[in-house]
Amino acid sequence: MESVCGASAGAGGHLSCLGDIKKLLRHISPTRTRGQRHFGCEDPAVTGSILAALGMSIPLHKNCIQITPLFEGGNHLEGYVKVKGRFYGVMLLKTALEIYLNKNIKYVITDGDIRRPRNGKRK
Repeated sequence: MESVCGASAGAGGHLSCLGDIKKLLRHISPTRTRGQRHFGCEDPAVTGSILAALGMSIPLHKNCIQITPLFEGGNHLEGYVKVKGRFYGVMLLKTALEIYLNKNIKYVITDGDIRRPRNGKRK
């Protein structure tokens, strides 16, 4: 069985379009991040839930953003975040073209069916 992105789906084959997307995300990810945020909600349970969700984002910003929850008081949000890095439109365009020009992706876009007929002919 052949996958949509061109690589074989069995035996640990890597999907080429997922590799392209991963390469693009690695290229455009910020190189330096720093910041400080103070936030709070009227309900402390909501503040705790937001804090738990933000805790899962630590691998993305490498703990360079200080997040201070305020469990008392009303709705509150203030602070700053500075992000430096590289984002070139050329890389975005290059990756989009590589994915779009892939013959398997074109087949899905034009016919809308992922499965190919057994005899190799289109319906």
